[in-house]
Amino acid sequence: IRGLLPQLRAGAPARVINVASYWAGGLRLDDLEFRRRSYDNDTAYRQSKQADRMLSAAFAERLAGDRISVNACHPGDVPSRLARNLGFGGHQSADEAADTPAWLRNQIS
Repeated sequence: IRGLLPQLRAGAPARVINVASYWAGGLRLDDLEFRRRSYDNDTAYRQSKQADRMLSAAFAERLAGDRISVNACHPGDVPSRLARNLGFGGHQSADEAADTPAWLRNQIS
């Protein structure tokens, strides 16, 4: 986001959309890289999505005065390899999952 700030400010109102997940959580700031605990794919995924949500909230607050909105969204449950590896089947097509980020894109403030 910082790398794109000049372009975002020049194009304001502008929007940043981060793809997070409802399966976010469990972020351990004291061990982000699993150096003190065993690596777990599910936990790593959840942590990364929680960090994405937190990053979005922080930038949304900082950039609101510049007319740059920052959002995080859960796109849907697509039966991807990642979803299957995490134990989810998924029931939406890729087009259906794109509806939420696409809707956010069109909500220019």
